[in-house]
Amino acid sequence: MCAEDKKEEVKVTNWNPGTPAMKTETENFIAQAVKEGVIQASHLKDLKNRTMTNDRLYD
Repeated sequence: MCAEDKKEEVKVTNWNPGTPAMKTETENFIAQAVKEGVIQASHLKDLKNRTMTNDRLYD
């Protein structure tokens, strides 16, 4: 069996950006996804307001 056959799904169980650097990078990543139309702008707003919940990560 090759490595490609052993794909695992990783689920986030506790959302906490923690460090300021992690928060900045996460905001940048989500902002880019919003710009590309991949996710809704409300995700970035919720992250900045610290109201994002785990269930929003799978939308």
